[in-house]
Amino acid sequence: MTSTSTSTSSTLQQIRMTMFQAFVLLLAVTSTATALPQPSSKKISSSACRLANNVSDLPQSSSSSSSPYSSAGVRFFPKAFTSSETREIVKQMKTLPVDFDDRVDKSVKRTNYFAQGPAVSSSPEYAWILERIRSLFAPNDTIEAFKEGIDFILLHEFDESGFFDWHVDTKPNDGTGRTDNINVMLSDNSEYEGGVLSVGSSDIDAKQGDCYSYPASFSHKVGDITGGRRHTFIVAMKSEALSDETNPERQEYWQRAEENHQQLCDSKAKESKLHMLHGEFLAALGRPDAEVDVKFADMYGSTPEAEDYASHFFGQGEACQQAGRVDEAKGYFDMAQMIRARAGSII
Repeated sequence: MTSTSTSTSSTLQQIRMTMFQAFVLLLAVTSTATALPQPSSKKISSSACRLANNVSDLPQSSSSSSSPYSSAGVRFFPKAFTSSETREIVKQMKTLPVDFDDRVDKSVKRTNYFAQGPAVSSSPEYAWILERIRSLFAPNDTIEAFKEGIDFILLHEFDESGFFDWHVDTKPNDGTGRTDNINVMLSDNSEYEGGVLSVGSSDIDAKQGDCYSYPASFSHKVGDITGGRRHTFIVAMKSEALSDETNPERQEYWQRAEENHQQLCDSKAKESKLHMLHGEFLAALGRPDAEVDVKFADMYGSTPEAEDYASHFFGQGEACQQAGRVDEAKGYFDMAQMIRARAGSII
């Protein structure tokens, strides 16, 4: 690469970041941001550990191989937990420290209860939950091996006006080794309105006690909660071996993620956030700037403000040109042209 092309690439990255920050704010202000109510404090029940002995009382879970969501990378086990067990999980998790997660820049509003490390692997309070999940997703592993693959456990609490827009939980070269998210729906459908989990192009019709997993690298979101309160239990899985980006299994994992990004952007072409996530993914993979910039142009071009973005880029280009900063001006002009072209192709 010549010094001129290197300068142009660096300039375009600066342009992209500046406009990206403005774009994120635009996305954020479209969401309602009211304070989350304080959750009630409840003591843990002594019956928690006894619930693990009541497996015979459970409805039989069907195999995930018959899941209607398998094409979305989702493994699904209906009725894996009873309603009384789901309520017990909520009580147990609410003994953990609480975090009110209201980040406008990330388009999320929820309450979290979180545990990691020995607090999970050595705690008898969670043993029965993790053993049940292991029996579904890793029946050939010991419980010790399964626990070694856990990054953290989490209770999500979404109240009315809560949401979590499109996002991914891992990207190439982030060093996390994250692989899958395993969820348990803890709330009955009558207890909340809205809040549908979308994984890729599939909406997951999860009912109380259902257990399901999906790749952490796949775009997913929780729709707006329009009433009530929604609880889910999450086990975030990881693999130390797969934190090595040269591992063939890890490369295959990212290949599936890239295919999912592309399919989702094709099927939901007007969802600007999805184009943004795809662009970030390609950048994290180290793809050429030209390939990455097409996705960011899609991001801007898929919004109603596409022409405003293009005009802004063009105006910045003119200012740079008048100041004699030719390479920088070209970067702005090129992005303006791409936005207009992509806006015309997104229908």
